[in-house]
Amino acid sequence: MPIIVKDYTWTQTEEMMYIIVPLKGVVQKKDDVLSIENYVKINFSPYLFECFLFGQVQDRLSTLEIGNGLAVLKLSKTEPGMWPQLHNPETESKDAQKLLRESAMHFALWRKSDRG
Repeated sequence: MPIIVKDYTWTQTEEMMYIIVPLKGVVQKKDDVLSIENYVKINFSPYLFECFLFGQVQDRLSTLEIGNGLAVLKLSKTEPGMWPQLHNPETESKDAQKLLRESAMHFALWRKSDRG
């Protein structure tokens, strides 16, 4: 059972979201990151960071940097503007979260096969 990371921080500009996730001394050995327009997941065993985003981001223009005990997500917003919060309140139910996770996995698999 993963340990859910809750001590992350975030900030934003009109065009970008920045999410900083502490890695708690874990050495990242395997790249387990999933990101689509409205969902981000970073798995660094035994820790898991997951976010159902308030708005949409341009996944292909977004980046992840890992170093100095941190994972720094730089997410490019699809539409400029300030978000009132990081998480989408419509994704609080387990069913909504499950659906979004499955959608993200299918999209990631499709994108991977499209590139190969």
